[in-house]
Amino acid sequence: LFVGVGFLLTVMMQSSSAALAIAITATAGGLLPVHAAAAAAIGANVGTTSTAAVAVIGASANAKRLAAGHVVFNVLTGAVALLAMPWLLDAALALSGGALATGLAWFHSLFNVLGVLLMWPLAARLAGWLNQRFQGPGLPESARPKYIEPRLLGDPPTAVQALARELGHLAELTRQLVVAALSAEAVSPAMARGHLALRALSDAIGEFVTALQSQRLDEPESEALPHALHAVAYYNAAADLAEVLVRELAAAPEDQAPEAAAAVAWFKSALLDRLDREVMEAKPKAVRADINDDYQALKSRLLTLGVGPALDTQTLVGHLERMALLRRAVRQLIKGHKQLRQLAKRSATQVDLRRTGPLPSVA
Repeated sequence: LFVGVGFLLTVMMQSSSAALAIAITATAGGLLPVHAAAAAAIGANVGTTSTAAVAVIGASANAKRLAAGHVVFNVLTGAVALLAMPWLLDAALALSGGALATGLAWFHSLFNVLGVLLMWPLAARLAGWLNQRFQGPGLPESARPKYIEPRLLGDPPTAVQALARELGHLAELTRQLVVAALSAEAVSPAMARGHLALRALSDAIGEFVTALQSQRLDEPESEALPHALHAVAYYNAAADLAEVLVRELAAAPEDQAPEAAAAVAWFKSALLDRLDREVMEAKPKAVRADINDDYQALKSRLLTLGVGPALDTQTLVGHLERMALLRRAVRQLIKGHKQLRQLAKRSATQVDLRRTGPLPSVA
């Protein structure tokens, strides 16, 4: 009964400390038996889970996992404390020298410490269970790692090889987003899910690299990991730029100059060609130079059109800013590929970066 009283007080006041203070004051004044106040303290501890449950409505999967872990911890701790209450309360009163108010404070501390000791060996299993129960909203299968998993951490050379393959997976997600940005007119639900998947996969790769760094690594594996982190950073930068580009395209006024539209379409097609050639021939330096040359050619063409009545200044500047974003996105993608090749070389892993889907029409 008094476990329920403590729970309800905490839910109503949204404060377990206030509920505990009421129980201690009532016991010190002789209004409440000490064992009833101890039960109310247990209920107050469990009642704190209501705040977490309300706070995660509509929150991310990680927030829901944390809240669920909090609920499990408090409920399990409360159940054990209720079963062991006679012994815990005797120990608390002995520590307080018989003072009831201080004894209740000791009791509250003791059963929480007991809960930590109970949950400590179960933490890894609980985390695994929570990861299975709460997944990100709308995340496609591509958001989940295909090659990396915790059991590989004990074998660093194999783990680095798996990491290189997973980065190849991330590279393909990034390429799809950049290519989609070439012809998209607005951020579609598919693009939004793709960007969310890329972020989730990047986080998983980052956690794997962090865990791998804590292992005893030989020189090849130790030198490979910075390339992995650089690649993740470049791929995320490329995806972010692609998303910004699509938003800019959606907000841009309709272009009434067919010559300018043709020049932009030519530049997009040229970037696709350069990107394909970088992947197939692995010549990133030459490709980056080609991209800059193509951009300068586009800039010259648009400036020439801007001199006459065919293209107004605002539209010209908009075209150049958006195509500069696209150039940066492709360059970041190429830089990521270069880091991935360095990682694959150090781990003796073959990573296929060739495109797996059809290129869009940008005409």
